[in-house]
Amino acid sequence: MKRDEMTKIVVHELEHIPRDVRGSEQNMLRAFYNARRRHDLALPKPMGRKSVLEWSVARLKQTWPDYEFRYDKSFFA
Repeated sequence: MKRDEMTKIVVHELEHIPRDVRGSEQNMLRAFYNARRRHDLALPKPMGRKSVLEWSVARLKQTWPDYEFRYDKSFFA
């Protein structure tokens, strides 16, 4: 997949993960998701947006176990 296509997909998906203040846990989720999803889309068999989100949340929960990350649950179902 071309980089432009990946960017369009990821930008659209990030609309379903709200922003927060700079440096926040929520913005870390957006950063993790962005990087991992771009990597995922470059693979021959991508995992999909739900799996990438679950991976991102699981990694961040290791650092912030009590933080409730916000995202559009119906979009990532």
